[in-house]
Order: sequence, then structure tokens, then C-alpha cells
Amino acid sequence: MNNLVRNLAGKRPRLSLRCLTAFSMASIFAMMSMAPTAEAFERHVIEIHHGYPRGYRPIIVPAHRFYRGIPVVRFYGPRYPGFGFYYNDAAAFTFLGLTAWQLSLYADMNEAQLRAHEAALAQATTAPINDDIVWNDAGATGDVKAIREGHTADGRECREFQQIVTIAGRTEDAYGTACKQTDGSWKIAESPTH
Repeated sequence: MNNLVRNLAGKRPRLSLRCLTAFSMASIFAMMSMAPTAEAFERHVIEIHHGYPRGYRPIIVPAHRFYRGIPVVRFYGPRYPGFGFYYNDAAAFTFLGLTAWQLSLYADMNEAQLRAHEAALAQATTAPINDDIVWNDAGATGDVKAIREGHTADGRECREFQQIVTIAGRTEDAYGTACKQTDGSWKIAESPTH
């Protein structure tokens, strides 16, 4: 596990540890290169999609389930198939593993807001480092960005993400690292911190 993530750029934002898994955050970040990047940062805005695409039928799915071996977890907020603006699990396969990263404020979000937040997280998997991906809807806002990137010892891409959600004046933020699997899907590599 000592070579889980290497060559990550940037400085680590403040953290408060909630819990650790087998992937120790200390061992992951101990191997990071701390060279800052000098890139121009942009802000990308996610458009809120109210309503559903043609043919979509809203259904409630279990809070914890599996799709092709990937755990899909939604303990807070609305439960639905897919991720972001991918409205079924097959289309959302690449990002379903990111559902393991939960914020308690999701409980106060409607499906359109949560899908916009997930779409921002999906976009952050390919956006330039430190580019903000934002959404705003009816008193709820969110911001997601990749703050560092690197690779596992076997060459898989990893990114550290920061997400912030604000609803009715309450803000919750979290940091977490996800790595791309050999099948192309993303999986949380450590316990996110709040």
C-alpha cells in the first residue's frame, strides 16, 4: 500500500479525520510530491436539469446495492438509479463507485440538486486540477474540484477531490481520493474526511 498514490502535486488542505480504512491517508499522502502547480483556474457551471429525460421513469432503489460488482450507496437524500445526468446504472457505470462518498447535507437536497452535484463530481474526474465545477439551485449550491492527481504503483489514475455543499446557510465540505479501476470505473481509495 505504500505506493498507492505517487507524484501528486499541490498542498493538502486542512483535514479532520473521521475514520480510516485499510488505505491509510497518512501513507497515501506521505508519498506525494508537494510541488505546486502554476496553472490558470477556471469555473465551470453545471446546468440544473429539472424534470427527466424522455422515457425515464423515476423509481426508488435500495440505499445500498451493487451494479456489476460496484457498491452503489445513497444513505442520504433521494435514491435513484444512475449518477449525475446518466439516468441508468449502465450509462453511469464509470461513476457509480463515487456514490460511496456521502455528505449528510444530501438529505436536504432534491433529486435535481443531487444529480447536478454528482454531474459536477463526474466532470471533475477529467477537468484540469483546481478548476471549480459549480451548480446553484433554489438556495442550494455546490462546488467540486480535483485538487491533486497522481497514479497508483500499477499506473492507474488517481485524483483527490474536494466537494462543498451549502443549503440554507449550512455548509459541509469533504475531501477524498478516488482511483480509476482497470475496467474504467472510479472507486474511492480512502475514507473521505469532513
